[in-house]
Amino acid sequence: MTGMEEKKITIYSYAKVWKVEKKIYNIGNIVFPVPVDLWSAVYFAASAFAVYILQKIFPVIMAVPVLVRLGMLPYGIMYVMRRTKVDGKNPVKYFAGYSMYLLCDRYSYLERFNRYTGNKERLILDWNCSAAYCRPSGKGFLRRKGNV
Repeated sequence: MTGMEEKKITIYSYAKVWKVEKKIYNIGNIVFPVPVDLWSAVYFAASAFAVYILQKIFPVIMAVPVLVRLGMLPYGIMYVMRRTKVDGKNPVKYFAGYSMYLLCDRYSYLERFNRYTGNKERLILDWNCSAAYCRPSGKGFLRRKGNV
């Protein structure tokens, strides 16, 4: 290389700073032997509460030992919820998005960056479009449900 040196450019990215896992080390005066992930604690508490409510509704669950009922079962639910992905997302976020779709966005669509609310009438595409079948007016391409 005659007079020209290669310059190495280093680009720093701080995107990983926001992805630091939050850990719980103690609650009040109780110090945990190992740090607990925040979302694991939330899932465990929510599933323990759900099991507690279910045992009040169905008293037959009281026959299961307390260690299994309020310890191992919520831990198993927490473990499954932390490890599984539904459509590449956290199961809670997936079902929250799906319920928002069912409640709000079900009969709306985007067209050229504008949101329109459509009617509940379905349109059916007709792919049977040979030269002999298609009408010149184009009415054979798209038909409403019920009309043949």
